[in-house]
Amino acid sequence: MEPIKLTVGDQIAYSSHNLDQNEYGFISKINNGNIYCRFWSGMMLGSIRNISTGELCTMENLILTGPNVPQEIINAWLKFLNE
Repeated sequence: MEPIKLTVGDQIAYSSHNLDQNEYGFISKINNGNIYCRFWSGMMLGSIRNISTGELCTMENLILTGPNVPQEIINAWLKFLNE
């Protein structure tokens, strides 16, 4: 089985042994095999919970998801974060 190829902007769910439910977000950066994700805030639709930095995630805990959020919103966040 070939490994899943992840790219910046992919929508993901983070599944952890410590959490009762998945956290949803998108990949904001891949650097030297490290995967950084931004997760949606539970407070306001379309907002992310941490603007200052992405959260380092392990590949084993990431699940590619379908388009839960319009890709245009993710693209706008990526543009804002990279300016």
